[in-house]
Amino acid sequence: MKSLRTAVIALFCVLLSVSSAGAQESDEIVAELKAPLGLSDEQAQQMSALMTKYKDQMDKTLAKHEDAEEPDVESMIADVRGVRDGYRKELSTILSKEQKAKNSK
Repeated sequence: MKSLRTAVIALFCVLLSVSSAGAQESDEIVAELKAPLGLSDEQAQQMSALMTKYKDQMDKTLAKHEDAEEPDVESMIADVRGVRDGYRKELSTILSKEQKAKNSK
């Protein structure tokens, strides 16, 4: 049981570091992706807004599990995957087919 708790804490640390990117960092990430993916200015704005939206969702998801004395690992993983899948679904509406192919590499 102790190793499971250690694994959960480690997973939380990773997820918290991933979710700590703010709007400014989202803009920086998008700026780095703009040329390689060939993003238009509109697409770059949409991606930045999308990253900020899903960062907020991830923060809420993590907060939901953070205070649990005995966190339900399966539930937490399912919730994080749900946020990730929502992000990917919305991202696919922003990128063209060619950009999606470049993004998957």
